[in-house]
Amino acid sequence: MIVCYSLSQGSVLTKAEQTGPMEAAVKNYHGRPTIFIDDQPFSPMIYSLTDGPGGRWSNDDIPQANIKLFAELGVKLFQLDLPFEYMWLKDGTLDLTLAKKQIQGVLEVCPDAAVFIRLHVNAPKWWLERHPEERVKYDGVAAKPDPETCKRQPIAHDAGLADRFSLASKKWLDSSTEMVKRFCREFSATPEGNHLAGIQVACGVYGEWHYWGFLYWEPDFGLPMQQHFREWVKAKYRTTDTLRRVWNDPDIDFANVAVPTTAERAATSAGVFRDPQKDQKVIDYYTCQHELVRDDVLLFCRIIKENWPRPIITGAFYGYFFSVFNRLAAGGQLDLEPVLKSPYIDYLCGPQAYGPEAFRSGKPYRSRSLITSMRLNGKLWLDEMDQEPRRTLPYGSHDVDNKSYEKTLAENVALITRNTMYSHSKGMGLWYYDFGPAGIHTHPDWRKFPRYCLTGYWELSRYQDCIRQLKVIFDEKLHQDYTSEADVLLVYDTKSQYNVQSVGAGDPVTEQLIDRMSLASFYAGVIFDPVHICDLDKIDYSQYKMVVFGNTFVIDDKTKDIIREKVAGGNRQLLWCYAPGFSNGKRLSAKFVQDITGFSLRKTTCTDTPAVAIAGEIGAIPDQKPKGVCDPLFSIDDPQAKIFGRYRHDLSPALGRKDFATHSSWFIGVPPTDADLLRFIYKSAGVHIYNSDRDVFYGGSGILTMHTKTGGHKTITLKNGKTVTLDLPAAPATILMDSETGDILYKGL
Repeated sequence: MIVCYSLSQGSVLTKAEQTGPMEAAVKNYHGRPTIFIDDQPFSPMIYSLTDGPGGRWSNDDIPQANIKLFAELGVKLFQLDLPFEYMWLKDGTLDLTLAKKQIQGVLEVCPDAAVFIRLHVNAPKWWLERHPEERVKYDGVAAKPDPETCKRQPIAHDAGLADRFSLASKKWLDSSTEMVKRFCREFSATPEGNHLAGIQVACGVYGEWHYWGFLYWEPDFGLPMQQHFREWVKAKYRTTDTLRRVWNDPDIDFANVAVPTTAERAATSAGVFRDPQKDQKVIDYYTCQHELVRDDVLLFCRIIKENWPRPIITGAFYGYFFSVFNRLAAGGQLDLEPVLKSPYIDYLCGPQAYGPEAFRSGKPYRSRSLITSMRLNGKLWLDEMDQEPRRTLPYGSHDVDNKSYEKTLAENVALITRNTMYSHSKGMGLWYYDFGPAGIHTHPDWRKFPRYCLTGYWELSRYQDCIRQLKVIFDEKLHQDYTSEADVLLVYDTKSQYNVQSVGAGDPVTEQLIDRMSLASFYAGVIFDPVHICDLDKIDYSQYKMVVFGNTFVIDDKTKDIIREKVAGGNRQLLWCYAPGFSNGKRLSAKFVQDITGFSLRKTTCTDTPAVAIAGEIGAIPDQKPKGVCDPLFSIDDPQAKIFGRYRHDLSPALGRKDFATHSSWFIGVPPTDADLLRFIYKSAGVHIYNSDRDVFYGGSGILTMHTKTGGHKTITLKNGKTVTLDLPAAPATILMDSETGDILYKGL
């Protein structure tokens, strides 16, 4: 029998004390990365507390009540925040009291829980005061001390001009990694440590490994980064002659290498692009910065693996690609390939994509990363599903009628179902993130209705019933082979972002190719998989009828061979956008674009934002435009191509298709961001269109999910040709059906 006592009574007798310490790992199971606890697979559905006051400590009444709630829903995996700020003391000691209490608070209400800790490895504020030379420095603007209001939430001011240590600080890294070693050795020996299944290493802005200040400023001009960049450059180039030749600078030497200024970063020698023969210094700096963040993440994960005395899961916020505000070079996480290959990290994670068009009904929920690459490399991706259910006042409130209340609850259920099933459709998982009382948006007249703002996100029974049923679906499908229903593959690159203008609002095409084109693909009524270009050799292409190349501006010779040998075949169609392969990593050439696309192209010039008029045979499609002037700009000059669109400024062909013996290729000179245009292109390739109503579809593991804003009469065509008709309330809904039979599995409405 398991007996739990309150913390005030002292010890807690846990299941782990009776059966032994917990062992945890991520293993491949039925074709998907899966959490294993003591050799038993668990559905990757987690409940997570916040780091904010009122909702962060597991033994406080409201957080503990919510933990109990999820335990009763069948969830046994929980995540808690744990900052070094409260454990790493000025005298150099490590106080584990808080760590123990965090675990104990969970065990009191769920004795067989497995706990994941988000361990914030930031140096405490007192450490930075002792080592001011280790600070991050911004260009031309001073860092600001945290406001007084941040005393109770150490990371609250992270996104501003935060006064923080440099991520290049060797002194911080040595000190913090030593504390992680001590934490692993000491906490693993405690009864509470027996229940620890995983550690997520957190640092950078909000613990998400974004570089400090990246949203509005260019990092990092501090002394630690200056020294690190100089050492990085010396290790790469070895001799002064090589450095001078590659940087095209006869006066440079290793002693005067400096982090490029914001003005240097903003300048590009080839329009949209940085020319490797002229702008290599800036390309090198961004490469150095991203390798630094990558190395920090992997170092902490390796230390945890090596110092925790039994198998444990390690993870980090990393791999953000979608919805990074066109600031990928400044603060994204672009060196993804080595992280995916590392044996020291088991899962990556991130909040859902916040935009464009993410939160409201009828919009697609999507993960922040190239989620297909996670599965191909055996890494688990966990979405931080932090969308707050829209608030409404309950029955009996004088200003809200019952019908309005029910409508809002139903819409929230549809959104919870939509969000949860996207992760599941990709063979991945999520945690329900609860900002707790501090994160709940109060009623405008909160003084009149304070009692409606006291708990967490998921306290209403309608939401609990929804999550309970989704958990049952997760568990049932866990033991079946994973399959993806996608027949479109969207290919993206991360390192291409080192090579395009990135300062300020960024270049005119990247955000459209990454965020807007994927958004339009959802509205086109298809299912697609997003993948990193480095994984093209790992893919079984038999399921894909269309392969779309997004921001693939840099393509090396090895990747070109993979594309020719594996991708361009099987009667597939390929869509090339803007300037694919314009760089091979060493130089820029229009010929590279011609060679990779198979089109004869020529350069055209437009001094304003170019606009492509689409042929009327496709439909009433609006002009396709980037977000500004584009140089280079390519038009089709190929008599074998069928033309479907022309530039407004000179009427030269801008959209066309060309057929080859083994495949067909499309080329468009600007980003395609219209759903109807993409639907036409996809349909020409034989891609399956579920419907043309701008409803959103996900598909995986035998479940087809449809999310609709309008409801009403719906007709869905399954891949096997069967037609499913639904008559839904005229309101948002998310419907789960068997992808073969069309049988309804769950209605989220």
